[in-house]
Amino acid sequence: MQCIFVNLGVSSHIVGFPNLNFISHSRVLWKLGKELTTRGHRYTQLLGDCAKEKSLPDVNVTIFNTSVTSEHIEEIVISLGKAGMIK
Repeated sequence: MQCIFVNLGVSSHIVGFPNLNFISHSRVLWKLGKELTTRGHRYTQLLGDCAKEKSLPDVNVTIFNTSVTSEHIEEIVISLGKAGMIK
């Protein structure tokens, strides 16, 4: 998961991007984004069009087109796990 911070003075515009297409990753960033908005920040979550959830309550969501599918992402994660690169 990644967040990009753009400083605009007292508050910031924060962009969250769950780089793995798992609902849990997206929801963690969504909860973080909701909390940041209550503290006066702007938050936008980027989701690929292969995302399992394409809308999230109380946060701005931007959908982008991608040729990567959920199956591609899962294959990569499984391959990295088998190679011992992630646990």
